[in-house]
Amino acid sequence: MDVEKSKQSYAFIQKEMQLHQKVCIHPQGYSMWPFLKEGRDSVIVKPLPVSSMHRGDIILYRRNDQILVLHRLHHKNKKDFFLTGDNQTKIEGPVRQKEILGVVTTIRRKRHTFSRFHPLWLLTSHLWLLFRPIKPYIAHLYHKIYNKGE
Repeated sequence: MDVEKSKQSYAFIQKEMQLHQKVCIHPQGYSMWPFLKEGRDSVIVKPLPVSSMHRGDIILYRRNDQILVLHRLHHKNKKDFFLTGDNQTKIEGPVRQKEILGVVTTIRRKRHTFSRFHPLWLLTSHLWLLFRPIKPYIAHLYHKIYNKGE
């Protein structure tokens, strides 16, 4: 997402979040692959108190005062959040509470809708965080199998 477009999006999203409105976002990039895929998925983000955000939740935040990022909550302490993309091994943080805009409450994929409390979502989220150190190997194996027929 280019910076100017991101700034405009941020202004809109921030305004909606301050009004306690949910916002539909179409993820861009590959940092949350395979859970979120550009062009396939959209997400509903809602402002929630940070106390209701838990390990495995997908958080929308603003990085470096410029770009909007959707990453999974790895852990948090009283004032900071530590997040990671599903296609990354590095944990990013500390991310301050004031940079957090909201949490993904729903994923729309084709004709299906998944709540953040859906058992498959919860299982996938926790397993993916557990496998964080070996994700590159899993992704490599997946690509090798998936691209074999091409």
